[in-house]
Amino acid sequence: MMRRHLPSASARIWLVYILAMLVFGVLIFGFLRQQNTAAEAVAKAAAEQELRLLRLAVQQDLERSQYRAASDLVQAWGFSGTNVVQLRLLAARGEVIAAYQRAQPATQTLELSDALEYSYTGRASLQLRYDLAPTLAGEARFAAGLIGLYLLAAWQAPFSST
Repeated sequence: MMRRHLPSASARIWLVYILAMLVFGVLIFGFLRQQNTAAEAVAKAAAEQELRLLRLAVQQDLERSQYRAASDLVQAWGFSGTNVVQLRLLAARGEVIAAYQRAQPATQTLELSDALEYSYTGRASLQLRYDLAPTLAGEARFAAGLIGLYLLAAWQAPFSST
């Protein structure tokens, strides 16, 4: 007759502990992905709102044939927007009416465009390149802190019962 070797109580505790930490790690990973997706959605909504507001203001200037005022507005908006990397107002045929370009390049951007009509036949488009790095950097700091807490808990838990 063959005798089965059962793991000791401490081996079973370690196995349960390791499995629990793996499940907890997977849950943290899923939570962080969800948070990152939500942060990107909020940043996109903010960029879209900013583009809509600027479009309304620029459209009023163009309807009054105040091209210089529209150009000044684009420049001022770009300069005052911390996340604005590039802002361009283009005529229907592609000529640049106004443009703003931030000096510092961005690594992670969102590009949006919105068409606008003015007077009877005037058409233009407004293009915005929006910097996502500040939003994503905040998410990265949050993720690093949460992962650090997880690793600290994973390391300390086995030794806390002794």
